[in-house]
Amino acid sequence: MNLITRLGSTALLLASSVLMAAPPTLAVTLVPPNSDVEGKSIAEWTTEWWKSAVQQTNNIFTDPMAWVNQSGPVYFLTSVGGSGQNPDNTNLVEREYQVPGDKFLLIPILNVELGARELGFSEAEFDAPQTAESVKNATIEIADEFTNLFASINGVPITDIDQRRYDAPFEYNAVEDNIFGLPTGVSGPAYVDGYWLMFEPVGTKTFDLKLEGVASDFNFVINTKDKVTGTTVPEPSVTLALLALTGSGLFLTRKHKVKLEGTFRR
Repeated sequence: MNLITRLGSTALLLASSVLMAAPPTLAVTLVPPNSDVEGKSIAEWTTEWWKSAVQQTNNIFTDPMAWVNQSGPVYFLTSVGGSGQNPDNTNLVEREYQVPGDKFLLIPILNVELGARELGFSEAEFDAPQTAESVKNATIEIADEFTNLFASINGVPITDIDQRRYDAPFEYNAVEDNIFGLPTGVSGPAYVDGYWLMFEPVGTKTFDLKLEGVASDFNFVINTKDKVTGTTVPEPSVTLALLALTGSGLFLTRKHKVKLEGTFRR
């Protein structure tokens, strides 16, 4: 073998080893942390998620497609968790569902929301009205204790979860018989804090999504394994368009009530 052949073979082997060592490509694309999506920050979208969530009366946790009135550019999804004697994430919940392929997708890994009306006014230490600052501090204190956070797409771990923590103030208006059992009406000062994934539109791709997290102070575990398929939505015909013109947390107790999401009730 001459020198040129040997060099060529060596180069081929090196190229092959580089290709074999390359990390697997994700089937779908995550929006980079702290990006803006359609004119709002991801933190702002998490508040929109909660504003819409408290308008839901269907079980959006076992069936994410039961979430109604999703007309914006971001489609909201849920993770699922529950309390139990299994801090090692053994209570796996498996789901399979479709999503619109032309919308961004927002799903929490683990997050908490608190509102002034939820902070246990019947308890002596909370007899004084809650302020926006006290609600914020209580929410952040809970999220600071989240552990065992994990997410993967088609088995490939997402390595920047720590950069995907978002928090923001807001207010919501809960409907009667909402899925969280919240009092009907306006919340007063509320705050959300936690870890979220925002996906670029997925088209017609199918992918596996694994989410895990623990709120140990509340014996609350997220352990969700989803198979998600993007679908195309046919453009409405002129006739249908004309016809359309004619009409168209869980509560856990540790001195006060909080909601963690994914959500089961205890």
